[in-house]
Amino acid sequence: EITRYYTDFFVVSSERSGYNHLYQYSYSGAMMRQITSGDYDVTAYYGYDNVQGAHYFQSTINGAINRTVSRLDAKGKLTTIGEAEGSSSAIFSPDMAFYTMSYSNITTPPVYTLNSSKGGMLRVLEDNSDYLSRYPALPQREFFTMNSDGNTLNGMILKPVDFTPSRKYPVIMSQYSGPGSQEVLNRWRMDWDYYFVSQGYIVISVDGRGTGGRGKAFKDVVYRNLGHYETIDQVNAARYAANLPYVDGSRIGIYGWSYGGYEALMAASASDNPYKAAVAVAPVTDWRYYDTVYAERFMLTPRENEDGYNESAPINRVGDMNCRLLLMHGTADDNVHLMNTLQYVSALQSEGKICDMFLFPNMNHSIYGCNSRSVVYLKMLDFFNNNLK
Repeated sequence: EITRYYTDFFVVSSERSGYNHLYQYSYSGAMMRQITSGDYDVTAYYGYDNVQGAHYFQSTINGAINRTVSRLDAKGKLTTIGEAEGSSSAIFSPDMAFYTMSYSNITTPPVYTLNSSKGGMLRVLEDNSDYLSRYPALPQREFFTMNSDGNTLNGMILKPVDFTPSRKYPVIMSQYSGPGSQEVLNRWRMDWDYYFVSQGYIVISVDGRGTGGRGKAFKDVVYRNLGHYETIDQVNAARYAANLPYVDGSRIGIYGWSYGGYEALMAASASDNPYKAAVAVAPVTDWRYYDTVYAERFMLTPRENEDGYNESAPINRVGDMNCRLLLMHGTADDNVHLMNTLQYVSALQSEGKICDMFLFPNMNHSIYGCNSRSVVYLKMLDFFNNNLK
């Protein structure tokens, strides 16, 4: 929710229309007007310029993969500030007279500028040109859309620099999939997927149902039933990848961290899934093991939604796990407790199944520090190399 208070009114956000929009209320509690409207989500509200009578906000007005900063003046005229496509965000001065803008897209690292609300850009603070010059040859991200269960999903693919269409590449599916999250965004992001690509893999990400930026219905379909629609969409995404002419459909892996680890386990234990290998880092294996403020927000209580809890638990699907599996977890994880992984391994053993497991002593949920983050991905790459190559 977004709430801002002013002398004569306050502004709140609501999904009542099916999309997240801004509404102006009097202090008596009466709605004065709906400020924004349309088939897009407002993702940030920056404030109201009392002198010019203008509202400033960020939204998905130019598509879910973009973040656009806009100005809505007193007459209702909507103006894009900066670039329409890509990812823009702003920080305004208290009087809304000046702001710094951050902008990036899949080929442009963040550019920071100082701007006037009246006169536009005043100066470039940092364009990161030196940073970009260090990487003269980078793999390029490409966007695509695909159909899953009658729904159009946004996807992103990262190919090696020396990509050859006539070759057949192994694929690593990277996802998070958590409610309201987004991985497929038109922004600069240099992460470990570049490392995988440098080792001869194609990396593909698809935002399935439940993710954000596409309205309330798309996001809330997972309510009371976490893992169900996300799994359908991730499996269909892997099948889509397998049918690409430059992909070896027999060498597809999936990985994720936290909710992404949870979904990696769900997808890898779905019937007829196409994965040969899966990696789950710090995964939830039963929502009964996770903190109630999060689990009950989406699932209600176990008493109210017993079937939902049972069906959404990877620990109840170990009998269907049919690919090589690596589990990694920090022993001091105070978010997704280590018990999630230990109970899952116990269930696997009861089914006469095995997996690989790699623990990080005294590391929390982030597994960061003492060079541990690089070890996570080195181990992951080693596992994929042993099973996908």
